Amino acid sequence: MRARQVASRLVRGVRRRVDGGGSAPGDDLQAVWTRRYAQADAPTDFHWFVDEVPTELRSLLDSGLVPDGRALDYGSGPGVATAFLAASRPTVGLDIAWSAMPMARARAAAAGVAPGWVVGAAPELPFPDATFALVFDRGCMHVLDASVWDRYLAEVARVLVPGGIAQLIERRFATGQLESLVPPQLELLEQRPVDFVGRDGRGIPMVDVRARRRG
Repeated sequence: MRARQVASRLVRGVRRRVDGGGSAPGDDLQAVWTRRYAQADAPTDFHWFVDEVPTELRSLLDSGLVPDGRALDYGSGPGVATAFLAASRPTVGLDIAWSAMPMARARAAAAGVAPGWVVGAAPELPFPDATFALVFDRGCMHVLDASVWDRYLAEVARVLVPGGIAQLIERRFATGQLESLVPPQLELLEQRPVDFVGRDGRGIPMVDVRARRRG
């Protein structure tokens, strides 16, 4: 119950952002993703949807690296990771599309958890500094224009508590690219290649990135 109350209080204090601020020039990612979710009958309509908690996330939590505290599922989509995290800590799911929320809420309700939900457009995050012990993102950063990746990482660092962990599972970066973007507040702990296989059987080369907010 306490986790639900903490997540609820946090979300009540957040100004919902729907300005599409993370889109590339000339694009409106919010409109695109809102339309995609509105047209989908179920999460399985998306070729990239996997109805399982990412093994990389489970491994991170089992490692003991993540301190106690709130979690943010950044780009929560249908809410698989959000519902999983909400079973053990106060959790907020943030997505750019209002139309993703009914799927995510239904999944959380079926799991018997009640995370908070916020609609917002990356890279800006509508949360105070040092709000989260964990920021998890599978596939959000790499759909943004590369010109805002540095802002995205700076915002991740800003909302993490000292010692907090960010886990980003993204398409693989060019050699040295990520290191050039990581702000000084973040310590890059690991980049581990992983292969993501979607519902259509296609393998996508990705990387499991772990970083810690410096003290």
